[in-house]
Amino acid sequence: MGRLDDLIEAQAGMVARRQLNAGGRDADHVAAQVCTDETRVYATGFSGGARMSSLLGCHLDSRLAAIAPVSGLRYSTPCPGRVPVLTFHGLADPQNTYDGHVPGRNGEWVESVPDAMAGWARNNNCKGAAILDDPPGPLSTMRYEGCASGTEVRMIRIDGLGHRWTREEVDTTAVMWQFFKSHQLRGKVDIAVPAVSAR
Repeated sequence: MGRLDDLIEAQAGMVARRQLNAGGRDADHVAAQVCTDETRVYATGFSGGARMSSLLGCHLDSRLAAIAPVSGLRYSTPCPGRVPVLTFHGLADPQNTYDGHVPGRNGEWVESVPDAMAGWARNNNCKGAAILDDPPGPLSTMRYEGCASGTEVRMIRIDGLGHRWTREEVDTTAVMWQFFKSHQLRGKVDIAVPAVSAR
């Protein structure tokens, strides 16, 4: 995620590379060290970090403006929080398979990625079924509409992509940053310098 660090820092942001705990104490520590726009704190991660950012979205929605898990979106219950979600997943991922049901992982990767998205859509009170935009080429988008409180649930699927963060088929970093910039935590006072929490 080095390129994400560079992109954010070039726009007067800060990246905190930490495994944030679900209680938010690490986020408090980071915010106390630097001038932080607490309305623009985000979480992302790859694979296991994606599972962690999914968990953080459920339990730190009062602190996170959005999450963007890469190759590892999960939805677990109970999930008291609502947060905008963008995820990226390769349809040929052999590690965290798109269709789920990976044996021998103690229940870690049972639900499919569309099932995880459907969980987030229910949680965010989105309306209707998933909409799939699948033009010719390797990229397709699955999304839900009419989500509550300014949230959204969207996935960029990449045909033929294995278990990796990509820049070829889609510039994951650039798309993610545009998504993050479009979301701001409601109900907090806006401070001048944006900050991003990333794995």
